[in-house]
Amino acid sequence: MLNSRIYFTQHAPTLPADSPRPLKLRSILDMSPFTVTDHTPMEIVVDIFRKLGLRQCLVTHNGRLLGVITKKDILRHMAQMANQDPESIMFN
Repeated sequence: MLNSRIYFTQHAPTLPADSPRPLKLRSILDMSPFTVTDHTPMEIVVDIFRKLGLRQCLVTHNGRLLGVITKKDILRHMAQMANQDPESIMFN
């Protein structure tokens, strides 16, 4: 698997017979991910996660990816705002 090629397209190109099978990840790829800018207030981000039930959200600046905010990040942030230990939060 270390030498497998990864494809996010509909069809992988034909590979030599002795090469590892390609990993086709298109079926698990979110083709329209939710994004926020790096200037979006955290209160708005938390609200978006609550209302839309997001698991992750991309953070961009001038159209370039800066990072990803996950549901776990939001739960940790909320625990810190409530003066709780973020590591005591149970994730499912």
